[in-house]
Amino acid sequence: MREVNPRIIYVGCFGYSQRGPYAAKAAYDDLIQGAAGIPWLLHKQGAETPRYAPIIVADRSVGQQVASAVSAALYYREKSGKGQRVDVPMFEHLLQIVLGEHLGGHTFEPQHGEAGYARMLAPDRRPYRTNDGYVCALIYNDKQWKAFFDVIGQPGKFKDPKFSNQEIRSKHYPEAYAFVAEQMKTRSTDEWISALERADIPVQRMNGIADIVADPHLAATGYFRTVEHPTEGTLRSMAVPSEWSVSPPQYRRHAPRLGEHTREVLGEAGFSEDEIDSLVQSGAAKSPL
Repeated sequence: MREVNPRIIYVGCFGYSQRGPYAAKAAYDDLIQGAAGIPWLLHKQGAETPRYAPIIVADRSVGQQVASAVSAALYYREKSGKGQRVDVPMFEHLLQIVLGEHLGGHTFEPQHGEAGYARMLAPDRRPYRTNDGYVCALIYNDKQWKAFFDVIGQPGKFKDPKFSNQEIRSKHYPEAYAFVAEQMKTRSTDEWISALERADIPVQRMNGIADIVADPHLAATGYFRTVEHPTEGTLRSMAVPSEWSVSPPQYRRHAPRLGEHTREVLGEAGFSEDEIDSLVQSGAAKSPL
């Protein structure tokens, strides 16, 4: 391809690097999550058994990495005039995300300590149960811990050897989160949100999907809108998750039906109507029913 056009950029998205022994292995999101250690981490944090994250994390995040790779390759071509091949493997991409936090002692050679980021793996690092639901709070720096002890009426607790500064707390994350978890059970979600916001401690309500759809912030920013699909009816659509001052991206088309743009794409590629008809009739290309 480079001999025909040296400016061509060929971006391949693979399960694993094509330079290693896993090159031909099948790759689905669950398999890549497992290979990258996510179920192991969830089990280590306290899940009864290893579990996959309940989102398609590898597929979606590697798609964003592909877009970034295309942008970088286009920029390089503008500067040099040269195209290139770029491979984006799912496994190695997800490892960048996982090991950024959890490589731990394996960062050093020879190894210094165990793998895993203790704060992320603390069993009580999760939404805190209140007396009527759950709340998400992050008490992190010295100022916030001191304010939290004031909120619960225990200002002297800040002098506790396990809580008095960031370095010490980093060695006692399980105890610190467990202490907060017990305190959170004593008040309602609304009471905690009000108290923690007054104390300038980061806090957020734990949302379900129905809560997200009804969220007033998202309504104010226009995150959701309805669109009419020619075959599926009225659909709720999400906004492009970036905001641009001059050239905001927009959705110009509905989600396509299978083969909806076959003729358009092949026509842009230079095929004649007769050639396209032949491809469709032979089954080599798909046209919508």
